[in-house]
Amino acid sequence: MDGRAREQRKVVTVLFCDVVGSTGLGESLDPEALRAVLARYFERMKSIVERHGGVVEKFIGDAVMAVFGLSAVHEDDAVRALQGAAEMQLALPELGIEGRIGVCSGEVVTGTEERLATGDAVNVAARLQGAPTRPSATSPAFERPTRLAGPARQPGRHRSLQRAPMAVG
Repeated sequence: MDGRAREQRKVVTVLFCDVVGSTGLGESLDPEALRAVLARYFERMKSIVERHGGVVEKFIGDAVMAVFGLSAVHEDDAVRALQGAAEMQLALPELGIEGRIGVCSGEVVTGTEERLATGDAVNVAARLQGAPTRPSATSPAFERPTRLAGPARQPGRHRSLQRAPMAVG
């Protein structure tokens, strides 16, 4: 069976959560202690994502990529992602970790054997989590209109969701 037959376009919301200062953290901890800190972080972030109806797509280094609307579609997937981001932001200090979170809704292609969501929304969410701590009107966090509801009007375009307020500061 051709792998492309299973692929499909979907409007989803992508969330990236990345540890800030992981190099310094790695330099200050023994490898076993670092592994224990990151294992607690990954497990906590995964449980938060799942509680809000998302799926952890993958762990990339010390980052978590989650997708809302991938396996089960909800009318409020973008809101669920933002609620998850807010909970993640509150959990980070409890774990002794500082982090950044980016969220973006848009059209992706999914359904490959690797279950990877691919599309511009993934790239934008990753860029948003790396945006300046205090976004301005000209920062990447504000490059498109922010909206919580409704799919993008043009195929292949997305609606950026402002870095959640908890990530600004």
